[in-house]
Amino acid sequence: MKSLDNMVKDSLYEFSVPDSQVENVEKDELNQVVLREIDNLHERWSEFIKLKYFKGMEEAEVSEIMDVPKSTFTSSVSRSKKILELRLARYVA
Repeated sequence: MKSLDNMVKDSLYEFSVPDSQVENVEKDELNQVVLREIDNLHERWSEFIKLKYFKGMEEAEVSEIMDVPKSTFTSSVSRSKKILELRLARYVA
């Protein structure tokens, strides 16, 4: 299964998954599912993911903007990624 990090790094605005890895939905549909699942996270966690991956911001920068310790940001992103990977596992091989 392609990692969330790799999926996010493929594009700033959508998650690109090689056609060979798409099982249950087409690529565009998968992008919509991923974005919906990010929006379904806890509001702060969703914002962390969007700032880190879509805006390309560094941990320290996001921590400062969101007024949270860097360790809080890091653990929240880690938890968010685990949740997303579980929720998205059925869509990619």
